[in-house]
Amino acid sequence: MVKLKSAFIFALPVLCILALTTVVLAQEAVPAPYTGLKNPLKWDDTVAQNAGRSIYRRECLSCHGTDGNEMIGFDFSTAEHRKELESKPDYKFWKVSEGVPGTEMIAWKSKLSETQRWQVLTYIW
Repeated sequence: MVKLKSAFIFALPVLCILALTTVVLAQEAVPAPYTGLKNPLKWDDTVAQNAGRSIYRRECLSCHGTDGNEMIGFDFSTAEHRKELESKPDYKFWKVSEGVPGTEMIAWKSKLSETQRWQVLTYIW
């Protein structure tokens, strides 16, 4: 019983590390022309945020809800989401622009201008 308990105590952290590694490696690489894009607007630009709020309410609210937490795994109101937007703006802009295959998230690049997509991201920041 002691050997089994010791093996479990050793194996659990290893399994956690493997699971985390799998999640990190599964994240897609941002393709050109989105690679390295930065938000041309300041994240705290209230004019951009207000414009983004208007677009969000018209186009995004029905699926994502007020705080973006209607979809499993998302909550735009968290500090983690804000940090992710700041650290991976190209990834977020790519997903908004091209949509997410296999989900209901559509591509917005043909419906919203580049500026409007950045305004929405600035608003949900």
